[in-house]
Amino acid sequence: KDTVVSKDAVIIGSKIGNKTVINEKVIVNYSDLRGEIQIGAKSKIVSSIIKGEVIIGEKAKINNCTLLGKITIGRYTSLWGPNLDIHSNQNASVTIGNFCSIARNVTFQTFNHNFKKPTSYFIGQNFFDEKWANEKVSKGNIILNNDVWIGTHCIILTGVTIENGAVVAANSVVTKDVPAYAIVAGSPAK
Repeated sequence: KDTVVSKDAVIIGSKIGNKTVINEKVIVNYSDLRGEIQIGAKSKIVSSIIKGEVIIGEKAKINNCTLLGKITIGRYTSLWGPNLDIHSNQNASVTIGNFCSIARNVTFQTFNHNFKKPTSYFIGQNFFDEKWANEKVSKGNIILNNDVWIGTHCIILTGVTIENGAVVAANSVVTKDVPAYAIVAGSPAK
């Protein structure tokens, strides 16, 4: 599959890799897109790094973010960096629904150090040429349903589902599921 760019897309100062599909009226400014990436119509990507299997819905706004791995972002969702990082691995994905708002300095992470090994340091990878996957553990996918608002400086950890209409207050660490229309805060978020 080759890169497909709509004739009315605007791309300025960006690197676009193979297997990228950019639909009509998309704007991509000063970004690096590598992998199997699909960007929905009328979306805007600014100063971002996007690598992996990433699907971005129509009219989404991605500003100053790093998206790595298997990630799906819904229609009309806004990710406002800087320092908004979404990292997934081959065993767990991140899915963000429609009409979500995610503030700066937020991190989504689907994996952690494997602390059941003799050391939490990545010794297998760094000394014994083990596969990187052996060094990480995951509790599963991260899922945000629709109309979720994540405040600044939050961390969303592996295996969490945040239901429709929920709000996560600034500086929270989400370690377990959040019910629909709940407002949670703290570390861990309650």
